[in-house]
Amino acid sequence: MAIILNNKAGSFEAQAKELLEYCGKQCDIDIWPAGPETSGRRLVERASKQGIDTLVAVGGDGTVHHLVNSIRHNLNQFRIGFIPLGTGRTAGGGFEVAPQANPSDSYMNIVVVEEISALQLAEVSARLLTGNYTQSESVLEFKAKTAKIISNPSMLFSIDGELFSGKNPEFKTLPKALRIALNTKELMKAA
Repeated sequence: MAIILNNKAGSFEAQAKELLEYCGKQCDIDIWPAGPETSGRRLVERASKQGIDTLVAVGGDGTVHHLVNSIRHNLNQFRIGFIPLGTGRTAGGGFEVAPQANPSDSYMNIVVVEEISALQLAEVSARLLTGNYTQSESVLEFKAKTAKIISNPSMLFSIDGELFSGKNPEFKTLPKALRIALNTKELMKAA
């Protein structure tokens, strides 16, 4: 098993040492920092070469995003796990951005805030903090299995807490594409 640790969230060395102490000698784990050496093809090659089939993201939304995008062409090869240690700096950190979302229904939930004044946006933001912002007339929520955003000029938007810019991007769900280790016992078995 390899743990992909967010090396920007505090001290990488201290977190790695704490994880190793927690697992003790009963686990065979590698701890790799999230970064260029553990992204895309490099991550897949490194894990394959070492016979690793379980990858665990330790961090926040960004670390999970990094891991899933790195293995997106090799989804059947790896089981993944998540240990949340995010800082909550992204829009999704601690807030229910899509409160109707159900991770097991095979749909993506799309939340759109219409073009509104700064005062109206402040009202929507305040509602986000109290948990009822989707009830605003300026907020639209959709469910879809595929979606294409058409914008001219291209626009900046957030996908699961990560900023993204592109012209006419297309998205689709991949039901049951990820093999996820759901509990500590399952993760420890993999180690």
